[in-house]
Amino acid sequence: MPVNTSEQNFFKLLATQAKENPNTKPISEMTLEEFRAGVSAMLKYAGKPFAIEFKDTFMPARDGYQIPVRIYNPNTNKTEPVFIWYPVNGYILDFYEVNTVICSRLAKFLGIKVIIPNIRLAPEHPLPIPIYDGYDVTHYISANAKQLGIDPNKIFIGGASSGGNCAAVISSLVRKTHDFKIHHQILLNGLFDISQSNHDYESYEKQDLISTKEQANFIYSHFGIKQKDYKNPLFSPYYETDLTGLPPTTIIVGEYDGIRSNSEAYYKKLKAAGHKVEKILLPGQTHTTIVYRGVMTDGEDPAKVIANVIKRDLNNK
Repeated sequence: MPVNTSEQNFFKLLATQAKENPNTKPISEMTLEEFRAGVSAMLKYAGKPFAIEFKDTFMPARDGYQIPVRIYNPNTNKTEPVFIWYPVNGYILDFYEVNTVICSRLAKFLGIKVIIPNIRLAPEHPLPIPIYDGYDVTHYISANAKQLGIDPNKIFIGGASSGGNCAAVISSLVRKTHDFKIHHQILLNGLFDISQSNHDYESYEKQDLISTKEQANFIYSHFGIKQKDYKNPLFSPYYETDLTGLPPTTIIVGEYDGIRSNSEAYYKKLKAAGHKVEKILLPGQTHTTIVYRGVMTDGEDPAKVIANVIKRDLNNK
């Protein structure tokens, strides 16, 4: 099927706005500040959050920094599973408020605790600091599960784009530290290979007029790492040679995701290694459907798809 109509209309709207703005620059000519400002102007298209109870708190990072964290459905009177969502932000964008909109939907659809850390951003805090922030929050949640009303054996993690990268790297790291246990990871339109070595779905990716190769390369160049490190498994989990011990994995990918080849290649690699992995394709959707859900309204909300994966897992136990 073609790209969803609502997404095509959004592309046209953005193209019209760009033509009418005399200050519009090609991404390659933008400063980081200009790029951030341009993306921030689009946050109004995220839609409104669901009315879900939440609590704001802080959890410690390994270097002493206090990471802001939001807990949805924070009632601790019962012990229940938790879904930790690592934010979609390209590791460089202040997308926290958008991610709280996403998490309010996840919390509504799931009815369990949903937790989102406001991880630090590159290049001010180069990778792997943002990844370690996600790891440290997960470690803290597991270590303090009783006080938080969480079952430490039912920790689900996930994220979209860079958040999917963060989840996949954390799942890989914890196999060696044994600091906590990941029950299941759900990866939406994830970034698994910064070097972009696979191009099998390039014809589909070109239909995504927001998440373009030019934009991706701009973002990667501000991670605070050198190009020679793009294939380091700490940043690109696709290049992890030992895939044993990873948690069950669900890879969800938009049909026209601008980096769809990442998800497809990682899925194939996990499958070939005999890993427990499932792939779900979202027809007609692009990379940022979950982000700009206020205008990209066709098809099932990816947040609901994620929630259904988790509920199915819980119902099968």
